[in-house]
Amino acid sequence: MSLYTICHESGHMIYGYPDLYDYDGDSQGTGAYSLMSTVLNEKNPVPPDPYCRNIISRWNLPMSMNEYGADTKFTAAADGNGNSYCYKWSGNWHVDEKGNNSKNEMTSGSHYLVSLEQADGKYDMERNINGGNRGDLFRAGYRDSFTSTTTPDSKWWNQWESGLELSQISNSGKEMTFVQSASSQIPDPDPEPQLKNIAGLASATASYVSDWETITALNDGIDPSSSNDRSGAVYGNWPETGSQWVQYTFNENHTITGCDIYWFKDGQGIDVPASCHIYYWDGNAWQEVENARGLGTKINQYNTTTFTPVNTRAISIVMESKGTSSTGILEWKVYGK
Repeated sequence: MSLYTICHESGHMIYGYPDLYDYDGDSQGTGAYSLMSTVLNEKNPVPPDPYCRNIISRWNLPMSMNEYGADTKFTAAADGNGNSYCYKWSGNWHVDEKGNNSKNEMTSGSHYLVSLEQADGKYDMERNINGGNRGDLFRAGYRDSFTSTTTPDSKWWNQWESGLELSQISNSGKEMTFVQSASSQIPDPDPEPQLKNIAGLASATASYVSDWETITALNDGIDPSSSNDRSGAVYGNWPETGSQWVQYTFNENHTITGCDIYWFKDGQGIDVPASCHIYYWDGNAWQEVENARGLGTKINQYNTTTFTPVNTRAISIVMESKGTSSTGILEWKVYGK
């Protein structure tokens, strides 16, 4: 049994640490940056991540930057025991205790419990490209800011600003400094009171609907049991292929922040799309939503996508089919107010 396995399992048994790797293997979790994820060297495992060691174990007491004024300069230093906040470079972490590191969609409804905000903005660990590289960590001369407008950004998963504005991150080293530009952090808001599924208020249209299917299936409010659920109405566009669209039109403007799509796949001529994009009507032309996160095409579940809020009377999905297959949707929820 390797030293890594002993330490990892001890983390579970002694402290109750969660696993931070992806159980189904389609992403890297926290990669090589946490004892509770993957390992590069089984004889010399990395320490627990800041959430495990500081929040769960309380080895270091977390500091609330709300207690300090704007433009306060902070110092993060590693001690001789490896209890560091920066590991020689600065790592920024996003923790949501409602999350799960097997959920790598990076959306408001489906995201990691603990994720490293990778400085290069490529989300390689979520996309299963690698378990970490030098481009992940912040430092002067490379990426020296982490704010609501950088990529990656410091916003909450629902795209609300957190108020965390870090700048002037120093050169890499055992001791690093940074400046918190905002005077206070904004608590993570609960989106439920403000946002709801407003799809039922819209009229649905499409580029094409099969004669035996119905467009009103999109917003009939029935949650499917699977992607081949034929117990209710279904939208499909067989035998059409290529680019197809569906659209919701409202009687008045709404502020829309995201949607859930449950794809239809019948094992015959209809499959999930190869890709999809979301557009909104700005009053003069169709525009693609900005900062879209999600756009998934998984079966037997809702695929959540969030984006920068838009104020509009119409929203659409443009689907690109897989080869000779057509596309279909069982339910399309739109969240707004």
